[in-house]
Amino acid sequence: MKKTLDSAVANAEMQADARPEQLIVSEVRIDAGPTLKRSKPKNKGGRHPIKKRMSHFTVVVRTEE
Repeated sequence: MKKTLDSAVANAEMQADARPEQLIVSEVRIDAGPTLKRSKPKNKGGRHPIKKRMSHFTVVVRTEE
């Protein structure tokens, strides 16, 4: 989460010429990402499904007014 916030602050500095002291976090969102579907072998030739879930982190910063 810290890496995402640092990236958002760096983007605001470079693209909008904003100072880091003037930035505030206006929105934080964690959405569902893609799911990798795998399986684990079980007894008698069966299988057990395993879902490896991922997330998308979104951090929106803006300048205080």
